[in-house]
Amino acid sequence: MAISTRLVRILWLDYLSQLHAALSGIGYGKIFATYASVHLVYRVVYALYFSPLRNIPGPFLARLTRKRAEVLGCVGRQALKAREESEIYGDVYIYQPNAVSISNIADIRTIFGSHTFRKGDFYKGIDILGQQNIVSTRDPQLATMKRRQMGPYFNQAYLGKMEGTITRLGILALKEKWDKLIDASTGGVAEVNYHKDIQYATFDTIGALVLGKDFDSLKNDDPTITRWLSSMFTFFGIKSFLPLFTTFPFSLLLRSLERPFNDCIEYGLMRLAERRGFLESLSKSGAAGERPVDLLQA
Repeated sequence: MAISTRLVRILWLDYLSQLHAALSGIGYGKIFATYASVHLVYRVVYALYFSPLRNIPGPFLARLTRKRAEVLGCVGRQALKAREESEIYGDVYIYQPNAVSISNIADIRTIFGSHTFRKGDFYKGIDILGQQNIVSTRDPQLATMKRRQMGPYFNQAYLGKMEGTITRLGILALKEKWDKLIDASTGGVAEVNYHKDIQYATFDTIGALVLGKDFDSLKNDDPTITRWLSSMFTFFGIKSFLPLFTTFPFSLLLRSLERPFNDCIEYGLMRLAERRGFLESLSKSGAAGERPVDLLQA
């Protein structure tokens, strides 16, 4: 048995030696160039004559590789490029070899209004803790369930009910802060950071509608929430456009972005535990009908 195994190993090494000699004689450069040429010809022929999207207009490079779309996403020109190219090619055009860009509002409503149109693998990069969420849901049944759960919180009736909260944490909170800055200034002139303050007010409002919790970011000039979310968006964007960074050791480069993401997840889990405890106390006291009216309750 040992002799047979050794003989096989010797024959295998001899075969590899002969193959190396043959490839060296041809030249690895020529072999690579031949492979690249054949691969390119295959891509072109498939894109022009066999692809199911061959009759849809679009940039020629977009038919051959998805790297073009990934580069546009990484440099932040995805939306601008889509607007430019929709004027050239129309409402529907080739964006990747197996994907199209859609610019018509009616078509977009049709797609988002039905679970028949499944999201692509791109959205795997937005999964949280390996679980599909409302943004990354690719399973039709799960998408339908989430729509039933969350739909009531996005209609006009709910927004009307929460108008007082939206106004208090939005325009009134901004006015109060800016009036204080003006009153404390010399000559009634104050410098206001519109971008930062409106961002704070936005997330304070979202916190109240989603978690039933005022973040007080605007009141305390606290950038914690915005930094968490900014890091999360960058983290998910890199994972989606550059999947290589999800594998070791390249994933180590995302550690600085992953820490704020983990902090945000821990905060969400803490709020969830608090809500469960609060609901249990309501149930025990017989006041189950006094449940909070926010998205977390869905």
